[in-house]
Amino acid sequence: MKKLFLNTLFFTTVIIFASCGKDNPTPQDYGSINLVNAATINVSAPSASLYLNDSLWSNGFVGYNTNSGFLGVITGVPTTVKVKLDNGVKTNTSAAVIATEGPTTFNVNDSYTFITFDTISNGKVKILKLKDTLVPPSPGITKVRFWQLSPTFNQTVDVTYLRINNSLPVDSVTITNRKFPTETAVAENKFYTNVNSGGYVIRIKVPGTQTLITQVGNITPTGVGSITLGSRKIISSYLTGNAAGRPLAYGQVTEF
Repeated sequence: MKKLFLNTLFFTTVIIFASCGKDNPTPQDYGSINLVNAATINVSAPSASLYLNDSLWSNGFVGYNTNSGFLGVITGVPTTVKVKLDNGVKTNTSAAVIATEGPTTFNVNDSYTFITFDTISNGKVKILKLKDTLVPPSPGITKVRFWQLSPTFNQTVDVTYLRINNSLPVDSVTITNRKFPTETAVAENKFYTNVNSGGYVIRIKVPGTQTLITQVGNITPTGVGSITLGSRKIISSYLTGNAAGRPLAYGQVTEF
């Protein structure tokens, strides 16, 4: 089982590469879990930490629009996922629990991504529980799925993956009606879409139109798109921010 880490790209010139706190131990005996912190919380708030059954699991805090990296999780035992605002300080027993999911009994070699999102309401944010696929696509193909997690964009967007080569569009794939998550929207988006591997510009648009909400990436000096979707990779990406003092931001997690 091969796990890579989150590349976080903001809509400024800043590109942040988040690293993993722990390695996934012995895949034959463990599952794996990754926490992505896309919750749109005020910039002065502490960063989040991942807890499993009240044990601190992430190695330090998980800042806004970063992730914990994939971590080993014990299988066969009911496990409750908790997210606390404690900056990774285990002794901070009074830290607020902002999201809870479970209990879940993980199976050997199962892989899950949990994403916190939305603004705080009654002390809580929302959390997505996503089961990842670990079956790679064919050579030259990337599996992608996209989540609209920004709370301010009319709840629904279209997203076009536009592949660029020699500074020109080569081909594109549009995923329509990516809804702000509800139970129905999560069910609709549990499947991946295949795209040709390469360098991309990602265009997020008003549904059913070419009206641009924002564009992620640009054309590099070598004439390709700056968002790389690698051959045989499996990627989840999302839009967040634009609330609580957080800028609009894009993130992507390479699951395999």
